[in-house]
Parts: sequence; C-alpha cells; structure tokens
Amino acid sequence: MSASLGDSNSPWRLFALWNLLVRRPRVNIRSGHIRTETGTLLYTGTRSFTALFESQDARTTWEALMQIETQVTDICRMHGGRVLVTFNGSVCAKFSTAPAALTAALDAAKQCNTIATASSQAYPTRLQPQLICGLHTGPLYILGDRCYGSSINTTQRVCGLVIQFSTPNLPGDVMVSGSTAALLPPQLPGGFKLLRVGDVPVKGSENPLELFLVIAQKSVLSTFISYRREGGAEIARLISSQLQRRGVTTFLDIDDLGAQCFDERLLNAIKSAQNFILILSPGSLDRCGDENDWLRQEISLALRLRKNIVPVFKEGFVFPDPTRIPQDLADLPRYNCVTFSHEYFGASLDRLVGFLV
Repeated sequence: MSASLGDSNSPWRLFALWNLLVRRPRVNIRSGHIRTETGTLLYTGTRSFTALFESQDARTTWEALMQIETQVTDICRMHGGRVLVTFNGSVCAKFSTAPAALTAALDAAKQCNTIATASSQAYPTRLQPQLICGLHTGPLYILGDRCYGSSINTTQRVCGLVIQFSTPNLPGDVMVSGSTAALLPPQLPGGFKLLRVGDVPVKGSENPLELFLVIAQKSVLSTFISYRREGGAEIARLISSQLQRRGVTTFLDIDDLGAQCFDERLLNAIKSAQNFILILSPGSLDRCGDENDWLRQEISLALRLRKNIVPVFKEGFVFPDPTRIPQDLADLPRYNCVTFSHEYFGASLDRLVGFLV
C-alpha cells in the first residue's frame, strides 16, 4: 500500500498533525541560560516501522508507535530520567547515573517490544518491529527544555548500531558506548552482561567509539580453544584472554583443567562447548596421522558433534595434501577460517567473534 500526501491516513499527514500539536514554543536564546551538564543519555529507536507504514495500515501502525513512545517516556521518568526530546517515535532522555539509564533501557525494551509484537502479529516476520536503545555518557548543553551537543548524535548512532551488531545467535536490544560501560557495575541486573562487539571510527577524533551489546548471560556460550603447544600456546592464551574481556567464556586446557583426569575433562569440555576454535600453526597437523594424538582426537570429536568450528591460521600455515589428512578430519579444510595477524589483531578478533554463536 502506497500513501500519498493527500491521503488522510498518510503517515506524513499524521506526522504533520502530531508535530503541530506537540511542537514546543521557541526558546529565546539571548535571555535563556545555557548550562553544561554531563550525564548518560538514552536514545530509543523503532526498527521496521517505516516498512510497516509503507506496506500495512498506516493508522494502526501510527497508534502502536505513539503507544510505544508514551510507554518509553513514562519508563524513563519512573527511573529518574529527564526526557529531552521525543520525535517520530524516538525518545532521548538524560540520566544522572549510567545504571539508572541501563535499567530504564532494559525495562523499555522488554515492555515496548511486547507492545510492538502484539500490534503486528499478522505482519510478516521481516516486518516485526523492534525497540532498540543506545546509551552514551558525555557532556550536554541545555537551554530551557532543549539540549544540544555531539553526545546526542553519538547516542543516536550507538542506538542505530544495535541493528548491525545484534544477531539471531546473540540477540540484543540495547547497546552502550565505552564511556557508559566504564560506569556500570561488574554484575548487571536481570542476568545481563556486556559483550564487547567492536569499535567504530568517530569523525574528528583519533579515538574510536567502543561498543558493547547488552545480552542475556545465557546467550554467551562456552568456547573451547584447541591448539598444538609448539607454535600455538601463545596465541591461544592471547585469544582466550581477549575473548573473556568481550564477555565470551572460554576453555583453555592450561588454565581450566584443574585436578580432574586430563582426557575425561578435556572431552567433556568439548562436548559442553558451543564453539570450537582451532589454532593452526605451521606443522600443527603433521602428527595427526597418529590416532592417539590429542589434537586429532579433539578435532575429530568436534567434527562428529558438529560444533561451530572456527580455524585460526597462523602465518605460514597451509593444509597438508588431502591424502595425508586422516579420514575423520577430511572435512576440516571446508570450514571458514580467520587469518591471525599481530599487526591487525583487533580486526582479526572482530572477525573471530563474528563467527561465534
């Protein structure tokens, strides 16, 4: 269904009417007092509503959008936030503390996504609306009930990036910047945790914007790291420590075996892990012709259990001739790999995280 400007149900006509009714009076800049405050901003967006406007009943979609906006506004105020801007279904609110802003964001995402889903049950899955939230901490310039400053743009950008970094395997509705993550407690409420998903460049700044997705604890599944000690131990430790910093639980035999029997504990760890990272250094598969070789047994078990296998190639590694690869490892070369680079370690790690489930 296409909507024209002359259509009484057109979203553009409805928007113009709504904007006229809620438009604020102009602020006299000369007589007003501009003050600077630092706080945590929450910016919300509604994903898929544009598509719904264009393909479904505009009035029903608009009513749901306004209901969500009202709900978000009430939730922000309930948690001590000051609503600065509401526009086209989006809300921008300022909080004095980062934990209060996060609590409001999680509460809003939970309640409003229930409303959004109920309003579009008959719509195709690709059109299911979703409330997304971005949090960023920085300075603001406030005049009357208006606010200005790059912090608002940054918060809006963080909100929009939820769509890019949230996946079916790691679903999330809330994204926070590094400045906000630094102000949050180690243990988040409601069984949530922060997962560092990467950096994005910031125009005019040498420092990139760190991004953390707020996800449920159960979404972070264990990752087994397999390697040959000769040539692979150092990178295995490095990857393990960096993944843990991003909220991914890892199993590394050097650190995690404890007092249990080596073979039993190791095999159980592979069985319970969702991901299997395999460090492949030059010559690491040469001894896999021996059925008792532990690296071969680890890889073979991961293949049989159909784990999410992510090979990591160190510089100089090449697969042996197929005739030299044991039959139980024959499928290994078919898996997508990550090439490790010390020079571009951050990019290598981002690619690796992208393969995890």
